[in-house]
Amino acid sequence: MDAKRLGEAEGAASVSPPSVDLAASYDTYIGTGLYSRRYPRSNANMARLLGGVVGAGDCVLDFGCGDGRYIGKLLDAGARVIGYDISPVAIETVATTYAGAIQAGRLQTVGFSLDALTRAVAPGRCDVALLMFGVLGHIRGDAQRVETLRTVRSLLKPGGRLVVTVPNRARRFAKEQAACRDMVAAGVLEEGDILYQRHDASGSIDMFYHLFTPDSFADLLTRSGFETSRMLAESVMPERSVLSLPAGALLDRALMAVVPLNLTYGFAAVATPVAEAA
Repeated sequence: MDAKRLGEAEGAASVSPPSVDLAASYDTYIGTGLYSRRYPRSNANMARLLGGVVGAGDCVLDFGCGDGRYIGKLLDAGARVIGYDISPVAIETVATTYAGAIQAGRLQTVGFSLDALTRAVAPGRCDVALLMFGVLGHIRGDAQRVETLRTVRSLLKPGGRLVVTVPNRARRFAKEQAACRDMVAAGVLEEGDILYQRHDASGSIDMFYHLFTPDSFADLLTRSGFETSRMLAESVMPERSVLSLPAGALLDRALMAVVPLNLTYGFAAVATPVAEAA
């Protein structure tokens, strides 16, 4: 799906709302091995972002767990993990990789809808919920993002913690934002939405992303029933650079000391549920 071609075909007003089946896209993304080649290990910033948040014995919801590249770290920390994803291939991969943890009762996998998640996980069960490294940005539509966060909120204990990261609109996908500008103006896409593709030898994978500003991120959390206790940089360098450069994580951490939040690669927030009025 070429966003620019869609926007120019007949004029933005006559462009049909583009559809991206993200579950199918991630089935392909993970099933072809492209995902694991792009991200061969867990992000080094995970430990920094989760420092003091996840403890031994905590029940952790890994929402959008993908192929499970963070689950091993969570299990190593002594957490009990619920891995949720909309992609059947992702859940199959996690179930195969961590079969022992499932048998031991330390890992539960759930797919592929919010309804299924709330049927499988009791309200107030989780100590921590994670939507890490772009998961929230892949959810299309402001209303759906709010519904997702409110669902996650219902699964957290009082005083539980949400850790969520999102991509920075000022730093990400400039060409794709320009290509989608007419569709945004026409109301086909929301402000901050883009369409893009991942490529491998077998072809192209259609993707959707919503990009954030610090203000739009904070506002979404507030409207979804969370109070933000900390907002910080996810990273300054692109995630692939953090992962692939020999000293990528060290360089990224040094840059965080001098680069303002609004110019970082993405934003991270630690938030807690706001108590409902009696």
